[in-house]
Amino acid sequence: MIQRNQGDELGVSEVVGFIIVLGIVFMAIGMVYANAIPVLEDNREHQHITNTEKIFSTLDGNVDEITERDVSRRATHIRLFDSEVSLGNPTYQINVSGETGLSPDWDIVRGASTLTYEHGEEQIIYENGAVIRTSTARNDSAMLVEPGWTVRENEAASATYTAILQNVRFQGFQELSGDGPILVRKQASLRSDVMKRIDSDDVTIRVTSEHADAWQAYFESIEDASTRINTRDVGDDAAQIEFEQGAGDRVMYKDYLIEARITA
Repeated sequence: MIQRNQGDELGVSEVVGFIIVLGIVFMAIGMVYANAIPVLEDNREHQHITNTEKIFSTLDGNVDEITERDVSRRATHIRLFDSEVSLGNPTYQINVSGETGLSPDWDIVRGASTLTYEHGEEQIIYENGAVIRTSTARNDSAMLVEPGWTVRENEAASATYTAILQNVRFQGFQELSGDGPILVRKQASLRSDVMKRIDSDDVTIRVTSEHADAWQAYFESIEDASTRINTRDVGDDAAQIEFEQGAGDRVMYKDYLIEARITA
């Protein structure tokens, strides 16, 4: 008859216990990896997009210094994180028109390049003085920083308004992708320092853009400045606002062309 040694049984028990504990440890590590890591990655990406929004807000401030404070050039640092930055977008266009009753009528048409940061399904865009965030997943756009337009009531004459429309056009076509820091350099190429007063019965501003919903929402936000300022629904790819001018009303237009380039 074979007799078991109590020490052998204790040794086997320790090995079995160690295997069970080791299995629990590996299971816990797997659960952490499967659940916590994606959350951490999402938080990291969210923080990166939020930081990029702040950088684009800084870029907008740098452009204001060029257009409003007579600064010749400015540079903005952007860090790529498995993302892409591009300069260009020939679909953007602004049209300023007015019927003066004289010849020629007002008809200003300007195209411009836009600066776009793309990371996954999220995009942050600088377009004509505005910073816009879009999401292909949600299929919507939101204006984070409004353009430098001013619409105000005149103090000297009640129920009248002054509208100052500022058009900022980037010039250039480039694209960079990957990881690491890049530099967006900007310098004034053309300044229209003297504002042009548009003397006409009505002035129509139409913006054609891939982000027309954000522009339309912005136009609607300034519609309350006067009963003679109205927005119009003109389709998915354009936004339109109309200024009906009366005695004492003024609509003025400023145009800036800025040369931009991206360097790694």
